[in-house]
Amino acid sequence: GPGWLAGVANWRGRLLPVLDVRSLLGADAAPVTSTARLLVLTSEGITAGVIVDAVDGTGRVGDVEAVPPALRDASNELLSGQVPRDDGPIAVLDAAAVLRLRDQIPRGRRSA
Repeated sequence: GPGWLAGVANWRGRLLPVLDVRSLLGADAAPVTSTARLLVLTSEGITAGVIVDAVDGTGRVGDVEAVPPALRDASNELLSGQVPRDDGPIAVLDAAAVLRLRDQIPRGRRSA
């Protein structure tokens, strides 16, 4: 399968595809550490897990700005924009775009 397909997990009694999109976002694929978490995305009946390095907290997202043109590349198809912060902008994943990656999973490996 694709390099970003990390495998599957048993989540609430069903097989969940697990995606590692770090390489698609231009990050180095590093080993999964003890701080890593599985972020479960669901939209319109489609569910997938995404490996994240850590969860620093949760909060409301304010105004999402466009990604600057100088930073646009193929990886930004997975981004809906960025949120400015004093310590630097935070990229905002487009959950629907990430879930569309499931369409590229070979048919025999898909689950609901």
